[in-house]
Amino acid sequence: MYHKIEKLSNSLESSTIGKYTDFVPFGKMELIARQVLVDNRYGSQMFQPLDRNGISENSNEFVHFVIVGMTEMGRSMAKIAALVSHYPNFETHKTRITFIDSRAEDYWSKIKTKYQYVLDCSHYTFSKVIDDGFVDVEKYVPQDDFMDIEWNFVHADVDSSVVQTILQTWEEEQGALLTIAICYDDSKKNQQIVMSLPQKLLERHVPIYVFQQNSDWLLELKKSPAKYSSIKLFGMIDDCGDLYGDKFVLAGRMLNYLT
Repeated sequence: MYHKIEKLSNSLESSTIGKYTDFVPFGKMELIARQVLVDNRYGSQMFQPLDRNGISENSNEFVHFVIVGMTEMGRSMAKIAALVSHYPNFETHKTRITFIDSRAEDYWSKIKTKYQYVLDCSHYTFSKVIDDGFVDVEKYVPQDDFMDIEWNFVHADVDSSVVQTILQTWEEEQGALLTIAICYDDSKKNQQIVMSLPQKLLERHVPIYVFQQNSDWLLELKKSPAKYSSIKLFGMIDDCGDLYGDKFVLAGRMLNYLT
């Protein structure tokens, strides 16, 4: 697929039309992520913005977006979050985006290659769980510290006691606006992960966004106790609303009209 997109992009750039247009490829996962993090709605589900009610210039609050699963969905959520999470208090408080995955080490070299230019100008840390704590395997601080997003990559099982404890610590951190997105491709696995999260996160109504292939679980959640009200589902093909968007159709029609 990526080879076809690259071939099409190169073909357009070398053509006459390429002189007057910008070719920006995007996929289904990015559209889903945009609905959740930009429109704050997916199908019948409403989502809290990452910055909740907004972050002012003098605020001590900061966004901490934790993504469980370095899948295509997880990476798309991170990409869109990185595009929109820029706030007036950036000089004192950076947005923090954290990946947790038991296969993070397998993805790490590919991530560094694909997003080299982003990481070169960002704070980032790659950590592993060893014994009863986190050990920083790789840590980078750029010389020109202007990027307002900090990246953390954690090689660990989210069900481990160490990760469960650190999730609670992050929730209690002063000023932190914590949001968790469970983004593995397996819907059942994502459900199991949510149910194994520290109860304190549910009781405090930390927003938890869960990738699902269909809306079957939604009916069960609606019958669940109030503490589960912060769990929101996204990605369902049978409850996706206007995923591809009238706005995209309208933009195409406007472009066609102008040309």
